[in-house]
Amino acid sequence: MQTTWENKRIIGQLNFLEKLTRPNIAYAVHQCARFSSNPKASHKMAILRIGRYLMVTRSKGIVFEPNNSSLELWCDADFSRNWRADTARRDRSTAKSRTGYVVKYAGCPLTWASKIQTEMVLSTTEAEFIPLGEGLRTVIPIMSLLEETQVQGANITNNKAVIKCKVLRIILER
Repeated sequence: MQTTWENKRIIGQLNFLEKLTRPNIAYAVHQCARFSSNPKASHKMAILRIGRYLMVTRSKGIVFEPNNSSLELWCDADFSRNWRADTARRDRSTAKSRTGYVVKYAGCPLTWASKIQTEMVLSTTEAEFIPLGEGLRTVIPIMSLLEETQVQGANITNNKAVIKCKVLRIILER
Protein backbone atom coordinates (compact mmCIF):
# COMPACT_ATOMS: atom_id res chain seq x y z
CA MET A 1 0.00 0.00 0.00
CA GLN A 2 1.45 3.39 -1.06
CA THR A 3 1.19 6.14 1.54
CA THR A 4 1.63 9.84 0.99
CA TRP A 5 4.87 11.34 2.20
CA GLU A 6 4.61 14.74 3.88
CA ASN A 7 8.27 15.68 4.05
CA LYS A 8 7.89 19.16 5.57
CA ARG A 9 5.51 17.97 8.27
CA ILE A 10 7.85 15.14 9.29
CA ILE A 11 10.86 17.48 9.32
CA GLY A 12 8.86 19.88 11.52
CA GLN A 13 8.06 17.09 13.97
CA LEU A 14 11.69 15.95 14.08
CA ASN A 15 12.81 19.54 14.61
CA PHE A 16 10.32 19.90 17.49
CA LEU A 17 11.60 16.67 19.06
CA GLU A 18 15.22 17.80 18.65
CA LYS A 19 14.51 21.12 20.36
CA LEU A 20 12.71 19.49 23.31
CA THR A 21 14.62 16.37 24.29
CA ARG A 22 16.92 15.02 21.58
CA PRO A 23 19.76 17.42 20.73
CA ASN A 24 21.75 14.45 19.42
CA ILE A 25 19.70 14.43 16.20
CA ALA A 26 20.13 18.17 15.51
CA TYR A 27 22.72 17.83 12.76
CA ALA A 28 20.89 15.06 10.90
CA VAL A 29 17.53 16.85 11.09
CA HIS A 30 19.09 20.10 9.89
CA GLN A 31 20.71 18.37 6.93
CA CYS A 32 17.33 16.91 5.93
CA ALA A 33 15.56 20.25 6.46
CA ARG A 34 17.93 21.99 4.05
CA PHE A 35 16.31 20.05 1.21
CA SER A 36 12.68 20.02 2.39
CA SER A 37 11.44 22.22 -0.46
CA ASN A 38 12.74 19.79 -3.10
CA PRO A 39 13.36 16.42 -1.43
CA LYS A 40 14.88 13.47 -3.26
CA ALA A 41 14.62 9.77 -2.51
CA SER A 42 17.91 9.95 -0.57
CA HIS A 43 16.37 12.55 1.76
CA LYS A 44 13.40 10.29 2.44
CA MET A 45 15.83 7.47 3.26
CA ALA A 46 17.72 9.78 5.64
CA ILE A 47 14.48 10.72 7.42
CA LEU A 48 13.53 7.06 7.73
CA ARG A 49 16.98 6.34 9.17
CA ILE A 50 16.49 9.06 11.80
CA GLY A 51 13.12 7.50 12.62
CA ARG A 52 14.68 4.04 13.02
CA TYR A 53 17.38 5.53 15.26
CA LEU A 54 14.71 7.19 17.42
CA MET A 55 12.80 3.91 17.71
CA VAL A 56 15.92 2.04 18.86
CA THR A 57 16.86 4.79 21.33
CA ARG A 58 13.35 5.76 22.48
CA SER A 59 14.30 5.24 26.14
CA LYS A 60 17.15 7.75 25.76
CA GLY A 61 16.95 11.51 26.08
CA ILE A 62 18.13 14.29 28.31
CA VAL A 63 18.73 13.19 31.88
CA PHE A 64 18.34 15.94 34.45
CA GLU A 65 20.56 15.41 37.45
CA PRO A 66 20.89 18.84 39.06
CA ASN A 67 24.08 19.66 40.91
CA ASN A 68 25.48 22.79 42.50
CA SER A 69 27.37 24.01 39.47
CA SER A 70 26.74 27.40 37.97
CA LEU A 71 25.41 28.57 34.63
CA GLU A 72 27.63 27.15 31.89
CA LEU A 73 28.03 27.89 28.20
CA TRP A 74 29.73 25.24 26.06
CA CYS A 75 30.37 26.20 22.46
CA ASP A 76 32.32 24.87 19.52
CA ALA A 77 32.52 25.06 15.74
CA ASP A 78 33.89 23.02 12.91
CA PHE A 79 35.71 24.83 10.14
CA SER A 80 34.16 24.01 6.74
CA ARG A 81 33.85 20.30 7.45
CA ASN A 82 31.35 19.75 4.62
CA TRP A 83 33.47 21.44 1.96
CA ARG A 84 34.12 19.30 -1.09
CA ALA A 85 36.06 20.52 -4.11
CA ASP A 86 33.79 18.67 -6.56
CA THR A 87 30.54 20.21 -5.24
CA ALA A 88 31.79 23.63 -4.10
CA ARG A 89 30.71 25.39 -7.32
CA ARG A 90 27.15 24.00 -7.12
CA ASP A 91 26.60 24.23 -3.36
CA ARG A 92 28.39 27.18 -1.76
CA SER A 93 26.93 26.42 1.66
CA THR A 94 29.41 23.54 1.97
CA ALA A 95 32.13 26.13 2.59
CA LYS A 96 30.36 27.44 5.67
CA SER A 97 31.27 26.22 9.12
CA ARG A 98 28.87 24.77 11.70
CA THR A 99 28.13 26.44 15.04
CA GLY A 100 27.04 24.63 18.15
CA TYR A 101 26.47 25.59 21.77
CA VAL A 102 24.77 24.32 24.92
CA VAL A 103 23.70 26.43 27.91
CA LYS A 104 23.48 24.45 31.15
CA TYR A 105 22.30 25.43 34.61
CA ALA A 106 23.02 23.22 37.63
CA GLY A 107 24.40 20.66 35.19
CA CYS A 108 21.13 20.48 33.23
CA PRO A 109 20.84 21.74 29.65
CA LEU A 110 18.55 24.75 29.21
CA THR A 111 18.97 25.49 25.52
CA TRP A 112 21.17 24.43 22.64
CA ALA A 113 21.74 25.11 18.96
CA SER A 114 23.48 23.52 16.01
CA LYS A 115 23.39 25.39 12.73
CA ILE A 116 25.38 26.49 9.73
CA GLN A 117 27.08 29.83 10.18
CA THR A 118 25.73 32.70 8.09
CA GLU A 119 29.17 34.19 7.49
CA MET A 120 32.05 32.81 5.46
CA VAL A 121 35.12 32.53 7.68
CA LEU A 122 38.74 32.15 6.71
CA SER A 123 40.19 30.44 9.77
CA THR A 124 39.38 28.02 12.56
CA THR A 125 39.80 30.78 15.13
CA GLU A 126 37.30 33.00 13.34
CA ALA A 127 34.86 30.07 13.11
CA GLU A 128 35.15 29.55 16.89
CA PHE A 129 34.30 33.16 17.75
CA ILE A 130 30.89 32.94 16.07
CA PRO A 131 29.41 30.28 18.42
CA LEU A 132 30.95 32.13 21.36
CA GLY A 133 29.12 35.31 20.32
CA GLU A 134 25.84 33.50 19.65
CA GLY A 135 26.09 31.57 22.90
CA LEU A 136 26.75 34.75 24.87
CA ARG A 137 23.74 36.43 23.26
CA THR A 138 21.73 33.53 24.67
CA VAL A 139 23.35 33.25 28.10
CA ILE A 140 23.55 36.94 29.09
CA PRO A 141 19.74 37.38 29.31
CA ILE A 142 19.57 34.13 31.31
CA MET A 143 22.17 35.54 33.71
CA SER A 144 20.03 38.67 34.13
CA LEU A 145 16.95 36.52 34.71
CA LEU A 146 18.76 34.52 37.41
CA GLU A 147 19.90 37.73 39.13
CA GLU A 148 16.35 39.11 39.05
CA THR A 149 15.00 35.82 40.41
CA GLN A 150 17.43 36.03 43.34
CA VAL A 151 16.35 39.63 44.04
CA GLN A 152 12.74 38.41 44.18
CA GLY A 153 13.74 35.90 46.87
CA ALA A 154 14.08 32.62 44.99
CA ASN A 155 16.58 30.15 46.43
CA ILE A 156 18.95 29.42 43.53
CA THR A 157 22.68 28.80 43.36
CA ASN A 158 24.77 31.93 43.42
CA ASN A 159 27.87 30.64 41.64
CA LYS A 160 29.53 32.71 38.93
CA ALA A 161 28.73 31.89 35.31
CA VAL A 162 31.35 29.83 33.49
CA ILE A 163 32.02 30.14 29.77
CA LYS A 164 33.74 27.14 28.15
CA CYS A 165 34.82 27.46 24.55
CA LYS A 166 37.41 25.45 22.70
CA VAL A 167 39.34 27.82 20.45
CA LEU A 168 42.02 26.27 18.30
CA ARG A 169 44.79 28.17 16.67
CA ILE A 170 46.87 26.57 13.97
CA ILE A 171 50.38 27.89 13.44
CA LEU A 172 51.83 27.21 10.03
CA GLU A 173 55.56 27.11 9.54
CA ARG A 174 57.15 28.29 6.31
